[in-house]
Amino acid sequence: MIESKMIGRQVKEVSMLGEDTLKFIMDSGELVTWEVEGDCCSQGLFTDILGDPTKLGEVVGVREIASMVDKYLDPKNFSDQPQLQECEQIYGVMIMGRREEAIVIHRNWSNGYYGNYFSELKDKQVD
Repeated sequence: MIESKMIGRQVKEVSMLGEDTLKFIMDSGELVTWEVEGDCCSQGLFTDILGDPTKLGEVVGVREIASMVDKYLDPKNFSDQPQLQECEQIYGVMIMGRREEAIVIHRNWSNGYYGNYFSELKDKQVD
């Protein structure tokens, strides 16, 4: 599990800023930012959201899904995305509500030796 600032709050709005940054506005007015960055010689970006984070109600947990071997990641669920380098890796971050979840997908393209760094940053309140 990730120690997320989302836990105990509800997602009111989600927006994408570029390919590597997601912004979530919580019911408390707090802004939570997720970023993904490709390691050396690779490229990382957010590509899909499976489910609707604004319909989850109170967030009870957030966890990373390491790779395609996880049962939640079925390649048929993703948008068509051209392969940008030799090797593609697909990761997810699951946002869990009390009864359902949403999965944010991020991908990495590299020569096979590198991956993504996922991070959550806490921002100030939204007026």
